[in-house]
Amino acid sequence: MNKHYKKCLSQNSDKSAFTLAEVLITLGIIGVVAAMTLPTLIQRHQEKVIIAK
Repeated sequence: MNKHYKKCLSQNSDKSAFTLAEVLITLGIIGVVAAMTLPTLIQRHQEKVIIAK
């Protein structure tokens, strides 16, 4: 390996990444928001279908 490639590898390893806990918490929040909004969206869609008939 050349020196430049090794230097790039060492710089990339210093970057922080998301932990598993952070990803799971984010997915949980998205799931809660979706669970709260989907029933309303479904109801509005059904009302539009009834009106369209």
